Amino acid sequence: MKKWISVFCLSLLAIVVVLVPGRSQGTHDIALTWTAPVTGSPTSYNVKRGVASGAEVKIASATTTSFIDTTGVAGTKYFYVVTAVNSFGESVVSNEVSAIFLGDSPGQPTGLGAVAK
Repeated sequence: MKKWISVFCLSLLAIVVVLVPGRSQGTHDIALTWTAPVTGSPTSYNVKRGVASGAEVKIASATTTSFIDTTGVAGTKYFYVVTAVNSFGESVVSNEVSAIFLGDSPGQPTGLGAVAK
């Protein structure tokens, strides 16, 4: 009896904090990109996030090699990994990356005045 083994090798390439045009100021996102494995023909990817290293849970599925996380809390550091999925199962996790969702900077002061004495 033959057994088939599907091998995946993922590398999470980049993590970039971005401001998406059309969204309000202070609304920041984290963009993830990775390289598709050369074996196993994945049909989708599971994006996993956690607030502690090694404690990531699935937050989304993607069919391309990129994902933009829009659901983080400002000032919170998140850890990310990705797995590849096909009809034979799910790969081991990619390398882990982390990023902090940016918060809002203070608003502009107004009403500045000067009086000579």
